[in-house]
Amino acid sequence: MTFRRATLDDVEAAVEVIARADAQSADWAPDGRAHPVTTGSDRRRLLSRIPDEEGFSEVAEDGGRLAGFVNMEPRVGVAHVSYVFVDPAFQGRGIGRQLLAHAVEAARGRGFTRGTLVTAEANARARQFYEREGWTLTGRKVFNEELALEMVEYGLAL
Repeated sequence: MTFRRATLDDVEAAVEVIARADAQSADWAPDGRAHPVTTGSDRRRLLSRIPDEEGFSEVAEDGGRLAGFVNMEPRVGVAHVSYVFVDPAFQGRGIGRQLLAHAVEAARGRGFTRGTLVTAEANARARQFYEREGWTLTGRKVFNEELALEMVEYGLAL
């Protein structure tokens, strides 16, 4: 497994990984349906975030295939992890843990003392993952209109 800084050439493969991972959400998404794929908006966000030198975007590759992706962006006073996705074919190998750890280290290196992220309240698998990695609920909830999902915020002292 190779980890490297993401480039704009990775956008389409990252969007495909997000879509494949989202397709697994039928067990927790509203009404048992797969999580709505937001390909266009994800593509637009990645096109602006990947080249942002103040943020951090990294991919994991295996044999030239994009296996995972992480993005951290600076927000007022915090480093916000906005994407952590691993292709279902590569899940369970510690790739997400490594990507998240690299984003946390990058945030520390940029002087941030606190990190945040949000995930769907109903996504028990993601929530357990973040909690195993030391992230704790902040008590803040937001409704994501685009996804039609209640989201919970996690924080981490860096």
